[in-house]
Amino acid sequence: MKTRKIIFFFIFSLGVVALYFLFVELYIPKARPAPPPKEEALSYNDISLISEDEFVSFGERIFTGKGSCRLCHTVSDGRARPARGRAPALVDIAFTAEDRLQEAGYKGRAVSATGYILESMLEPSVYVVEGYGKMAEGLVVSPMPVVTATPVNLTPFEVRAVVAYLFYSSGVEIDIKPSLELPTYRHRQVPSAGGAER
Repeated sequence: MKTRKIIFFFIFSLGVVALYFLFVELYIPKARPAPPPKEEALSYNDISLISEDEFVSFGERIFTGKGSCRLCHTVSDGRARPARGRAPALVDIAFTAEDRLQEAGYKGRAVSATGYILESMLEPSVYVVEGYGKMAEGLVVSPMPVVTATPVNLTPFEVRAVVAYLFYSSGVEIDIKPSLELPTYRHRQVPSAGGAER
């Protein structure tokens, strides 16, 4: 009888360990070690000469390289992807952004898909998609860094290029143009703590 319990315990323990490794293999995104991304360089003196295709291609290189966005986010690449990664999937983000602007929990100030994406890159804790935040001092904050600050340090042109790439990957018209200025986005008025609008 005691031997039977030991065998059962051993088999049960092996089953739990096997389930754990199966879960890790199927649902935890793989971190792939790689050398630091190379700094992308523009070969244009006048960025107005850059075609839309070159702009989008540059954005994709920033997304997968210097920006390190693919470490946490997924975009459509024709292959099956895990249902849930470290951060929200960016498949069809141009459409998803419009939906998120209408969500009851959205407290940001963007009024367009472009504005939502920019707000998410420049002020990631303004709106945190449910299930992806972490608690800090009683608030849910985004683990995503501000893309123009350390450690990502994207330039204004690179921010614009990534947004163009995300729109392109969603299959919609790109409404952001090459520029060396940080993009601005229209804001909705948000009541301040005192009730007055800012």
